[in-house]
Amino acid sequence: MQRKNMWLAMSALVSLLWVHTEVVAQEQACYQIGETIAPEVTVVNANGEQQNLLELIDSETKLIYLVIFGGPSLNPEHSEGGLWCEDSFNDLPISNFIARKYGEKGVKVVPVVCPPVYHERRFGYPVDAFMKTAQSENSFQKAFKSFVGATAKLQNARIIPFETVYFDPQFRLMFNYSAMSDVNEYAGEMADWLGKLKPCGDDQRYSTPTIWLLSPQGEVLHTPFYGNRFMTGRLKISFTIRDVDAAVAELLAK
Repeated sequence: MQRKNMWLAMSALVSLLWVHTEVVAQEQACYQIGETIAPEVTVVNANGEQQNLLELIDSETKLIYLVIFGGPSLNPEHSEGGLWCEDSFNDLPISNFIARKYGEKGVKVVPVVCPPVYHERRFGYPVDAFMKTAQSENSFQKAFKSFVGATAKLQNARIIPFETVYFDPQFRLMFNYSAMSDVNEYAGEMADWLGKLKPCGDDQRYSTPTIWLLSPQGEVLHTPFYGNRFMTGRLKISFTIRDVDAAVAELLAK
């Protein structure tokens, strides 16, 4: 009887420890039409300062055009027009067209540039420089400074066709839970909105580029535009400039 009671006690203890140490896989949540993005959603400016996305607008803003895309590659052997993301390079003319056509008609274009956080070495950045390194670390700040500097060069060359851009160095907006085997290694803040701007159902690791149309209050007004692929053998056109133009025009007319 004494031995049996001891076994039961040990079993209970093991069960208790298991409950407290079990790691539950995080599901990839995403914003839907009609939902409002969290007011805490932030991007980073070129000086490394965090800014609330919804505070970037002005009194004239009728529509927020948020475009999240892949930024500069430091490795010329692995780049498309200087960018690490071939799809972003080929899609940027769409956002440039929207900025030129609607920039003085109430559309606030917010370009957000992302580093190759899952393939840093391939594109010339130190391994684990962004997602697994705290922003206070010198190695992060050095990598971020290089990224910002390379972005500025592409802006000057008009490859990135926006005068002002923002950054998401730790890939918070479209954080992909399935692409990181252990989220405990993530050095960024585990906010409730982490990854919720990654389009629903998209199985791509990065999902760049993605375009979101939001109200000045942050309400999602249209399904995001994403999924154009230009890689040889994987060509896929999910949306065109006409699709984006028509959506913007329709929302402005309401």
